[in-house]
Amino acid sequence: MFEAKPATRLSWSVGGKNDARPDVQSDQMTEVLLQAPEIHCDHCKLSIEDAVGLLEGVESVDVAIADATVRVDFDESLLELSSIKKVIEEQGYAVFG
Repeated sequence: MFEAKPATRLSWSVGGKNDARPDVQSDQMTEVLLQAPEIHCDHCKLSIEDAVGLLEGVESVDVAIADATVRVDFDESLLELSSIKKVIEEQGYAVFG
């Protein structure tokens, strides 16, 4: 069961792997754009999006193959940027930013 905190809005993700989990948005949401120069195909994109998307506190993750970037919206009260970078590196990709 998910417990909503005051000043928290719950919304449901539609069409993704986490359909049963509400996305929690708080005042501590952060968007970060990371460079991952080794991204070059759909496999790279899916590998990173799947791994990062499983982290608690991640609202959304989008990999742009053409730009070799990873955009992540996450709740800083639940997750640190270093944890996101670590997961990307564990998938085999160098990450900067």
